[in-house]
Amino acid sequence: REVLRPPGLPGRLISRGEPVEAANDTFAGQPAWRVTFGRGGQAWFTRSAASPRLLAIRVEGERDGRRDRHGRERGGESGRLVREIRYVRVRGLDLPASADTQFTIRQRRRLREYFVTLTASAGYSRHVVR
Repeated sequence: REVLRPPGLPGRLISRGEPVEAANDTFAGQPAWRVTFGRGGQAWFTRSAASPRLLAIRVEGERDGRRDRHGRERGGESGRLVREIRYVRVRGLDLPASADTQFTIRQRRRLREYFVTLTASAGYSRHVVR
């Protein structure tokens, strides 16, 4: 479910945490500002003073293993989600153009540890703004 979920709107993703740091950077070979947010989020904006636009958002997070009703770990599963969304400007709005998601699940079974990686890539085009 987490891998296939479509990207949210930029304002919703950015509003999840307070900006922690802003730094000069590049994104896809173009000068950009990288803004780091709490809870593992980063956003890249063009350095244009007149009208900066959103280039991409990267969100990273951990998923705790399943727990039973007493709070004990059950099934030995935990995971890491990394999602990068690139944006294009359409009629003055920054809309998703592509989303790459990678979810790595760590499982412990019978005294062995396994890693399963799920990836999904999506492209969005022909945006209609009404």
